[in-house]
Amino acid sequence: MREGKPPLKTIGVLGGIGPQATMDFEARVHAISQRLIEPEGNRGYPPLIVYYHRRLSVIVGEDGESVSAGATLAAGPTPA
Repeated sequence: MREGKPPLKTIGVLGGIGPQATMDFEARVHAISQRLIEPEGNRGYPPLIVYYHRRLSVIVGEDGESVSAGATLAAGPTPA
């Protein structure tokens, strides 16, 4: 492992509304890591967890008005 060095911290990323932006961010993390972290096989990158959340952060009703999350949750899950 990284002898004499502290372990790399895990980076958590919540993405998915704009998947291309999430992938661009991930590519930037890797590019910076290549410059700053000494390569050791496949261990030269910080651990990275990416979750692609594919639902809108604002829930909008059929009339275009925002709906409270509590009312939507009571109605049941959103179809995929």
